[in-house]
Amino acid sequence: MHFPFRWSRDRGGWRVATLVVLGALGASCAESTKPAAGPPARLAIVAQPDSGVAGAPLAPSLSVVVQDSQGRTVNTNLTVLVTIAAGTGIFGAHLRGVTAVDATDGTATFSTLSIDSAGSGYVLTAAASGVASASTASLSVAAGPPTALRLIGQPSGTTGASLAPGPKAVVCDSVGNRVSTVGPTAVTVALKAGSDSSGAVLRGTTVQTTSGGVATFPDLSLNLAGWGYVLVATAPGLTAGLSAPFSVRLAATMVSTGFGHTCIVAVGGAAYCWGDGSAGQLGTGSLAPTYWPSAVAGGLVFASVSAGGYHTCGLTTSGAAYCWGDNSSGQLGDSTLTSRSVPVPVSGGLKFTSLSAGSATTCGIATDGSAHCWGDGSYSQLGNGMGGYPTLYVPAPVAVNGGLTFTAIRTYVDRVCGIATGGAAYCWGMLGVTLNLTPTPAPVAVPGGFTFSALGDGDIGAPLCGVTTANEARCWGYNLTFVLQGWNDTSSVPRLMAGLPAATAVSAGGFQACAISATGAAYCWGQDFSGNLGDGGPSSSSSGSAVAVAGGLTLSSISTARWHTCALTPPGIVYCWGMNASGQLGTPVAAYGNSGANVPQKVLLF
Repeated sequence: MHFPFRWSRDRGGWRVATLVVLGALGASCAESTKPAAGPPARLAIVAQPDSGVAGAPLAPSLSVVVQDSQGRTVNTNLTVLVTIAAGTGIFGAHLRGVTAVDATDGTATFSTLSIDSAGSGYVLTAAASGVASASTASLSVAAGPPTALRLIGQPSGTTGASLAPGPKAVVCDSVGNRVSTVGPTAVTVALKAGSDSSGAVLRGTTVQTTSGGVATFPDLSLNLAGWGYVLVATAPGLTAGLSAPFSVRLAATMVSTGFGHTCIVAVGGAAYCWGDGSAGQLGTGSLAPTYWPSAVAGGLVFASVSAGGYHTCGLTTSGAAYCWGDNSSGQLGDSTLTSRSVPVPVSGGLKFTSLSAGSATTCGIATDGSAHCWGDGSYSQLGNGMGGYPTLYVPAPVAVNGGLTFTAIRTYVDRVCGIATGGAAYCWGMLGVTLNLTPTPAPVAVPGGFTFSALGDGDIGAPLCGVTTANEARCWGYNLTFVLQGWNDTSSVPRLMAGLPAATAVSAGGFQACAISATGAAYCWGQDFSGNLGDGGPSSSSSGSAVAVAGGLTLSSISTARWHTCALTPPGIVYCWGMNASGQLGTPVAAYGNSGANVPQKVLLF
């Protein structure tokens, strides 16, 4: 390039040269005269993140510029906010890191952004005040390496039934995403130590192998009811996963009432009792009362229980007999007169199909159909040809005389009755058809020629009741409590009860009797000292004919004791009514007294 010089003389006579660059300067100015950027109008994505790993910073970092309407970068410090539109993430995506950045010279760079949920179709949107937003193309995020287990599905249920929904153990990365690419992994589920103080056992298949990072446990159950259960899932090399606390409620298969206590067998075979425990009859290892179902100690699996006066007996699913509570008359059958607060096996090794605990006597039917009794025989109610005064206690099973075989048996205060093969009813002890206190030490047939399908429970002063094969509720014996529908009106022949439709079950307590109709409706009659009739009437009333129990419940079985009655609905829920002085209704009482309920009350834990 040629740069011309112009020479000139200054005042001192010297010549100086002046560089003439007008042409060059003119060209440079022409090149730098671009239009200035206008006001901010929109955002633009200039760096788009690729697919990433959940929880890790997205790369490359998202970069956003502020532009005018012509796409020129605007030198501004607008605050840019980035949000995420959910894609197909399993647990719901969250955008982590610094999501609000001030633009520097018109550019905002987000170097710490991450997405915590593995999935696809995620779109990031950048927005700022007063300008149009911009969005990325969709991107995918993969799960990180497996680090932990996560239990999903909040379980709940009833005793012995599978927890629903069935818990699922998910193999997860560090931020909780399922790692579907992990190979088959054996996962074990157990009860978390310390989450249960009742000795519950988790049953079912507790070890499952993952498929696609998930192990499903469809058949888990707990044998005992309670609150605050927590499951823990474990696998080698992974942090354990915990469920949220959950509860298991009771579902009963049968119910039996004693003088001041009540017992059930829950689905799964655990026995529960509540009410008066002064003689150990609750089987909890304590003599204290309880006002809600408490598990019988020992972990035995029962098919049935029978609540007596101050003792209880149960039959395991293998046919073994166990008893607990008062043993002052040998009614526990363990060859001692020592009372027990936990179940003890009945001596002799017999296997039984049925057990019935009375006031201080217990009887059962062995697998060959023969009847055996033990305990108080002072009224010849052991049926072994002995008894009468003075009092006779036999603390181990003895065979009932007569060579009969039985299908059902009921033990009362001073007598025992059974249904013999073929349906005829037989009784022994104080038969109760007169008041002359003459005991009968061997079975005698109940007059009338009726055939029976069921016999009811009973108590002192009450007649005997049963259901015939024609579905008739009939009662007989002495009648000190108006249950025969006539005051002090004894009957040696089973009398048809008035006011009842066809019946499927009947039970006579100390002061009332109750029956279940073929439709499942409950009816009671007799004296109503503490709401015994369950019809909502005054506690001082009585009824010589059957009255409907309030509430419209549909019942499958019923058990009536001296002052209270409990019944079972087909779903396995227990309702009780009558006296609650010892908490035998399964609802709290403030103090011992004649408190009770004159309509059915659902027992706690159901």
